[in-house]
Amino acid sequence: MMQSTSQTEVAQAPTIVETFPVIGITCAACARSIESLSRSVEGVRRADVNVASATVTLEYDPLVVQPTDIAATLRDFGYDLIYADQPTTALAEATARERRALAELKRNTIGAAIGTVPTVALAMGPWHTEPWAVALSALLTTLVLGVFGRTFFVRAWSQLRARALAMDTLVALSTGIAWSWSMLVLLAPSFLRASGIEPHLYFESAATIITFILLGKYLEHAARLKTNAALTALVALQPQSVHRRSNGDVQDVPLSHVQRGDYLRVLPGERIPVDGFVVEGESWADEQLLTGESLPVVKRPGDRVYAGTLNGDGTLTVEARAVGHGTFLGSMIRAVEQAQSSKTPSQELADRVAGIFVPIVIGIALVALSVWVLLVPSAVSNGVLAMVSVLIVACPCALGLATPTAVAVALGRAAHLGMLVRNARALDAIARMRHVVFDKTGTLTIGAPRVKDARWFISAAEQRMLAPLLR
Repeated sequence: MMQSTSQTEVAQAPTIVETFPVIGITCAACARSIESLSRSVEGVRRADVNVASATVTLEYDPLVVQPTDIAATLRDFGYDLIYADQPTTALAEATARERRALAELKRNTIGAAIGTVPTVALAMGPWHTEPWAVALSALLTTLVLGVFGRTFFVRAWSQLRARALAMDTLVALSTGIAWSWSMLVLLAPSFLRASGIEPHLYFESAATIITFILLGKYLEHAARLKTNAALTALVALQPQSVHRRSNGDVQDVPLSHVQRGDYLRVLPGERIPVDGFVVEGESWADEQLLTGESLPVVKRPGDRVYAGTLNGDGTLTVEARAVGHGTFLGSMIRAVEQAQSSKTPSQELADRVAGIFVPIVIGIALVALSVWVLLVPSAVSNGVLAMVSVLIVACPCALGLATPTAVAVALGRAAHLGMLVRNARALDAIARMRHVVFDKTGTLTIGAPRVKDARWFISAAEQRMLAPLLR
């Protein structure tokens, strides 16, 4: 009886839902792999990956598992979950890593292109059968695959260990088979001819595939960084350094060091770093981000203030009541992250298709090779080319990336404009929306004056006198 009660308590234990950036997501198959690996950890109830924003939303029991445990499991299979106590820290670290990865992709793409161009020229020129040309092509292709395209093979091995075939698997298989066959032709051409097989080289195909895939990954990575721009701007509203008052002294400390009950000084023009109450000073605060109201709100001792809002022309001393995740701004950030991680029906269908797409493509490629081997044994080279073509053409990048990218961009842009969308399914409903009801006046106004036109009401001589001062 006691055991049954214990099991019931565990089953009903409260859970935490959090969203974390993940480094290493390349396609929808990677997302399914991360979801499967995360759910395999005891205490994790749910895991949803957003490919476009490179994040995973986890629902877990904090008494059984912590994010660091899930991160350790994912790290064993080539994925890095970024965890930090403050959302700003985690997002900043993830953005920094993504920018470093983008720079590395750029270097690899340029390096692969430098090696691929002469390889293609050697293959297409009149000297393509010369021993020196073949040897140089083999060397250049080996450098392209082994140095600049190495990440594809490393990730393919990690995906194989996780029993999750993805885009990297197709790239590694296609280029690896083309390179291996070409090396066999280079080292043992007489053996192939003796077996009735006409040898053909595919060094330039392997190098070209790696170069174009790297270029595509570079463009995809750049688009992903832009996808998170609105969320990054929202997080940036919370300052990373604050003026903490302690024993009469004021010191600048990181926001992560602030605790509930600390007294913080907010200078004119600064963003308020925490949710709390004014204990000293008088000013006004621009709370348009939170309320939509364009008029500033007067703040006096006893009034409540919110993180991310802009202090006016007075100095305030604020008692911190909520920091980081616990602030109203933190809840807004979580709402946007969870909305981006939710999936539309079309996205769920694309994920299901992508999950079985790679094994089906590999099967079709093997069938293509088998048909050539069985029907035209002397043209095995053509069979290898057909298999490589099927593997590379069918890479499911767009299948798993297009829909989540569109959803993430729409939700991020809406958040930047002050509209919080609770989940991605609401976007499907918007397409069928015919009427919009607004609850109060002022909602449709900009709330800030703009200069539409400027006209001089002084003489030409006075204009010339004032012109240098107005520059």
